[in-house]
Amino acid sequence: MPYLCLYSAELPLERKRELAAKLTDELVATLPHPEVHRARTTIHFVATDASNVAVGGRLASDGGATDLRVDISDRHLTLERRVLLAHDLTKLLAEYFRLPDEERRCIKILFREYGEDDLAVGGHLLSQPHQH
Repeated sequence: MPYLCLYSAELPLERKRELAAKLTDELVATLPHPEVHRARTTIHFVATDASNVAVGGRLASDGGATDLRVDISDRHLTLERRVLLAHDLTKLLAEYFRLPDEERRCIKILFREYGEDDLAVGGHLLSQPHQH
């Protein structure tokens, strides 16, 4: 169950729809049986006001650097998959937010791998037998 959380400036609804589809495509492309995982992939947008973000001690609202943060949680985050996602998502976000190459460093991706005992869905750990 891939879960991606994007922290960025507020985006219009139509742009969120477009970006949600593109981010989902990128996440599931790195998994076997992408269509199975697509329905279980969650994209969460967190709007961050520029007055609430500081880089190097300077608020973005005061002309400080742009900051985009992506958190990815999933069960199977192999090193190979992390490398692919880091490259492909950085490229996608840089193009989407129209960032020049020298500003790609503002895109930060945090990977969090979890095991079957670390996530509960519907009140049951993934390691527990499915109950109806």
